[in-house]
Formats: sequence, C-alpha cells, structure tokens
Amino acid sequence: MERKFQSGYFPSKPCLIWDGKCGFCKFWIVRWKILTRETIDYVTYQSIYFVIPDISEEAFGQAIHLIEPDGRVYKGAEAAYRTLFYSNKWNFLYHYYQKFYLFQTISEIGYKFVSNHRPLLFKVTKILFGKNPARLRHYWLIYLMVILFSTFLF
Repeated sequence: MERKFQSGYFPSKPCLIWDGKCGFCKFWIVRWKILTRETIDYVTYQSIYFVIPDISEEAFGQAIHLIEPDGRVYKGAEAAYRTLFYSNKWNFLYHYYQKFYLFQTISEIGYKFVSNHRPLLFKVTKILFGKNPARLRHYWLIYLMVILFSTFLF
C-alpha cells in the first residue's frame, strides 16, 4: 500500500525503481517507457538503493517501487498500476486497483507470482510477444487460433 517517506529521496518527477539485472523487468520497462513517455524516470535499484534509506536493498529486489515527488511510495502491483496511470491508455487500471478489493487482491497475488518466476515468465513473454518490447508481436493470437482450430478438428 501507499506510504510516505519520512526522509530520503524526493525526485522531481515520478521515479520507478526496478531490478536492472532482470530480463523480464527490462523488457516491460522498455514497453512502459513508450506508454508513459517522459512523465516518469526509470532507474535500476542497483544504481540508487544506497541513496534511499527508507527502503532496504532486499525490498527493492523483491518488487518495483514508484516514488512520487511528494514522497508517496508505491510498491508491487500498486506501483505497476500507478506507473500505468501516467499513460493515456491504461490509467483506468489504477482506479480499479483503488476501488475494487478483489481486483487489488488478485493483482497482488499475481504480482507476487510474477516476481517469484521472472526468468520463466521472461521466456514466456518472448514467446507470446516477440523479443523486441518496442514492437510487440502478438504471437499469442496465433497460438490461440491454432488451439481453437485444432480443438474443432479433433
């Protein structure tokens, strides 16, 4: 849940802090940069954790964190949705997260699952969307059509 810094790092614009050693994270950060344009700074926790005494290095390794200029801090699924809030296309997700407890709960469980299985899900991501996050290929549609078509044949 959102919390506020007692002391520490106050960026000039929202700053999403992520794991720079994670291929899955890097893929989706590239995608989010396209969606949010210049409204958010994206920084790896490895390059900044020592400047932020309020959040441990271990906590940064477990989840993304979004820090707002006023000191508000979001982590995990909430940070993801708050980041997408700055895009024109996906900002409704943050409102759903705030308004619907069931959506919030499922999102946090899903985030934890993804966080714990990032290497495998990075492979799945590349299979479903291609290797270039700047130009997603929707291969999952082809796989779905093949499955549906084969179901009707057999």
